[in-house]
Amino acid sequence: MKIIVLNGKANCGKTSVLKKLYAKIVANNLFLQIYFQQESAYDLSALFECSGKKIGITTLGDGETELKKTFNIFAKESCDLVVCASRSRDTKNGAVRYIKSLGADLIWYKKAYIEQWLTKYNANAEIDEINDIQAKVLLEEILLQI
Repeated sequence: MKIIVLNGKANCGKTSVLKKLYAKIVANNLFLQIYFQQESAYDLSALFECSGKKIGITTLGDGETELKKTFNIFAKESCDLVVCASRSRDTKNGAVRYIKSLGADLIWYKKAYIEQWLTKYNANAEIDEINDIQAKVLLEEILLQI
């Protein structure tokens, strides 16, 4: 299994990017959705098949218990690739420690975020565009990995 981890501080848009990624995958005719779970008001997990490969996506990543539950589903379904989020790369974080314990190939992506734009210029539209671009990049990475 390979795991792509979108890494960035709290409230920088990791979930927004992964939700945009989910929407792009749903809209792409190459992918067949075989599982979906609304984890909370904000979080989701889904499983897709593409060219005989299984790809799991979850916006979860900071809570070890929730992440383990979702990763157990992905492992049971023999996912080839999983995309998740994390605030940290430090193994002091239980979720990161768990991800690293899986022995998977980890591919870390840093969340693009320019906080001063938001506070100085009220640049919500620009940040949304950055999130959309990053979702496109992650989709391209998925297609390269499978």
